[in-house]
Amino acid sequence: MRWGRLFLIKLCPDKVIHESAEVYRAWEQVPDDRKWSDPVSDGWQELHRGCFRQAGIPVPTLQDKLMIIAHGSLTHVGVENSALESPGGQGFDAQDLAVWLKQWGIEEIGLISFKCCYIGAGTFLEDFIRESANKLRVGWVKGYKGPASTIERKWYDVPVIGGSTGKPYESIKREDGGLLGQAGVPLYGSDRFKIVPGHAAMNMPGSRYLLDSFREAGD
Repeated sequence: MRWGRLFLIKLCPDKVIHESAEVYRAWEQVPDDRKWSDPVSDGWQELHRGCFRQAGIPVPTLQDKLMIIAHGSLTHVGVENSALESPGGQGFDAQDLAVWLKQWGIEEIGLISFKCCYIGAGTFLEDFIRESANKLRVGWVKGYKGPASTIERKWYDVPVIGGSTGKPYESIKREDGGLLGQAGVPLYGSDRFKIVPGHAAMNMPGSRYLLDSFREAGD
């Protein structure tokens, strides 16, 4: 079983983030009414208060998935966000993001996948679940543990990392100073990301999102 609809939110204006977001948009064939940006970006709808409550706009549910594509740090997403309604150069911390998702009109979502550097390396995911408790219902959150770069799988990648040729993949750089890192070998498997269940976590058969076999690092 897969998640239902995919929603995209892009929180940085620069070329690197835009290109990453477009790779996911193209592969997943995300329609215009499910891709949003702060600040405004060509071909993307602009995030604003109540935007998900507008007539004719799809409303996320617990069966759906949201990708947040942005620069990240241990404590913030959307670093150097320049939108007028953003908290400033540091972007959104866990509390800010929970507040703004609610302000934008999202009341529930099955999975938030953060396509950001470092978000899974600290406690941001746990902090976000705590801060969202009285604001929105969240099933699961996922974030990467190091510097992330979006690549499109080549045919020779598939035997190693799985998936399909052309499907986007986040390559996570090793920063442990070991021989593999010095050789440029990225992280694989559960070393790459962390998954945290939310207050509305549910089982998704056929996926890694299963409460009875849940492990903090994912699989």
